[in-house]
Amino acid sequence: DRMRLSKKTDKLVLCTTDSPMDDELCALAESEGVLVYRGSETDVPRRLLNACDAFDVGHFILCETDEHFSDPDHVDHLFGIVEERGGDWVHLEGNPIGAWIRAVSRHAMATLCGEMDTDNLSGWSVYFEKNADRFDLSNHCLYSPEEAAFNQTIRLTIDYPEDFVLTEELYRRLHRPGTPLRLDEVMTELKRDPSLIEINRHRQDDYEANIKSESKGIIE
Repeated sequence: DRMRLSKKTDKLVLCTTDSPMDDELCALAESEGVLVYRGSETDVPRRLLNACDAFDVGHFILCETDEHFSDPDHVDHLFGIVEERGGDWVHLEGNPIGAWIRAVSRHAMATLCGEMDTDNLSGWSVYFEKNADRFDLSNHCLYSPEEAAFNQTIRLTIDYPEDFVLTEELYRRLHRPGTPLRLDEVMTELKRDPSLIEINRHRQDDYEANIKSESKGIIE
């Protein structure tokens, strides 16, 4: 519902796995008019590349499901950059984890999948940064330095039980039926009540260690 608020999106695709566990999810998406691509459960980059081929996509905005608070205005900003100057990996800096989105080219995904074993690979965005001379990379920030610094203290991603507790509490306080919860509302509440930030702050070290261990040496 939140991504549907984007004004520049051409296609909205649920890119999920071919596991029977996702049958119900895919049926729900299709009933809501969302396109579905199903691929490898463990090879996410290959699944994304194959979805590009299936839907003839040259660029896409990656809004991962654990990045639950990705914002449609940010999606439109990234698409605007791609429309103006292209790019293989266009990242919005300064967002809290849980609202990270990137514009990615099919070329970038094809190169990654052609050169690395991408099965069970985490942290693969670092591959592009380590090969910056071969890709068109750019970073953009929509926040002031002070706001960006505050955002770095926050975990809005959903990887651990404590993350889910925080998300539930934010919905309990802020959600209005029929109206997608927006990132600016969440950030305002976290600034108003910083005790919420402490619910899952300690999990960031676990998250970073896990990503590093599954990066196949990309992250040192």
